[in-house]
Amino acid sequence: MFSERDSIGSWTAIPNAMDNDVSIQSSRITYHLKKTKQEPFTLSVFRNLDGSAKLGIVLQEKLDRELKDSYQLQVIAKDGGHPPKEGVLNLQILIRDENDNSPIFSQNIYNVSIKNSYQRSMPIVTLSATDLDSGKNGKVMYQFSSKTSESARAYFKLNESTGEIWQLQKFPPGSKKLYKLYVKAKDGGNPSLSSVAMVLVNINSQENNPPDIDMNFISKSAAHLASISEGVKIGSFIAYVKVTDNDIGQNGEVHCLLHHDKLQLQGLGRNKYKVIVKKVIDRESKSYINFTISCEDKGFPPLKTDKHFYIQVMDINDVQPEFIKSLFRFQTYENEEANFPVGFINASDPDLGSGGELKYSLLNNNEDILPFKISNFGFISTISTLDHEKQDVYKFKVLVEDKGIPSLSDTANIIVEVMDKNDNVPYFTFPSV
Repeated sequence: MFSERDSIGSWTAIPNAMDNDVSIQSSRITYHLKKTKQEPFTLSVFRNLDGSAKLGIVLQEKLDRELKDSYQLQVIAKDGGHPPKEGVLNLQILIRDENDNSPIFSQNIYNVSIKNSYQRSMPIVTLSATDLDSGKNGKVMYQFSSKTSESARAYFKLNESTGEIWQLQKFPPGSKKLYKLYVKAKDGGNPSLSSVAMVLVNINSQENNPPDIDMNFISKSAAHLASISEGVKIGSFIAYVKVTDNDIGQNGEVHCLLHHDKLQLQGLGRNKYKVIVKKVIDRESKSYINFTISCEDKGFPPLKTDKHFYIQVMDINDVQPEFIKSLFRFQTYENEEANFPVGFINASDPDLGSGGELKYSLLNNNEDILPFKISNFGFISTISTLDHEKQDVYKFKVLVEDKGIPSLSDTANIIVEVMDKNDNVPYFTFPSV
């Protein structure tokens, strides 16, 4: 057996081999060490004057039981006969543990937030420390260190075996809001090794102490309502967020998330963010944005705040008017009085305000004056009497424009057929013969 503390060159005796043959050659024994891996041992063979041997295993490297606690070796003994015979000694080398590891806490600092009315039927926190050593060297016990004040010990009790900290009594009005407890974890070795962790206990006199979220929009806003233009560029900064949590330590450290596919939070430092646009915003798809910002601190237990906001998407003139079809065909009769209705055309524009207000006009491809007019609502009517015998078909275009800046437009083709009436008597081209 070797110990973790053994130095390089340490030696442990093992039995030598015996050979009952009487000849000198047969009884002359040689030894070698068979390794399966790169075990940190060699075989030492010392010859006495009578030819007998004294065997030992020699340590070549420092050992660490926490990495490997045993080794399997073989010593081969071979005589000098013909043919030679050999014997095998199987060795299991156990590594004896030494108290060379200190207990290690799972955290150096524990942050705990409790209410003054905390139920004392359960611990406020359970500390955990581990020691890689075995046996009593690895058994961990807990105790308050001498740095823990007497005032803190009056309100808290530590279970030496489990690491649980319990509240002993209710805190009086006006008492401290923060207690610092220093806990030592020590093993059972001789001498004992130890480490220390700090427990910050924050006392909340109120029912809840969650983060507070304050939002300031770049645009004018009322309460949680603000507005942005649908033409805002991706990456634009639209609001500033400040989160306040007056708790101490991790209880006051806050992480925030924004839940929406068009917007995202970008950190500006401790508990400060800005809201930026991450995708194109189109008012014609949705005229408003509802989103939620969630902020949670890192206390135990964590406290969370959700705050909801509403943004109205303002329209810009980004959609052109569009006719319901590209060709309108109408029929009317000749000889009707002026202002006789011919037909109705329709275009639409989803923009709001002046960007969605439409006006119509007629376009003529030639210099002749069209005998038609169109109203602001798309009604086409005559401005004079039509005569089938003079012109039976009219072809022209209609233009629709919105009133946005800049103005957007569309055109459509119009065909008007003038239907014949029986308004002419027969006559001879040669009235007399």
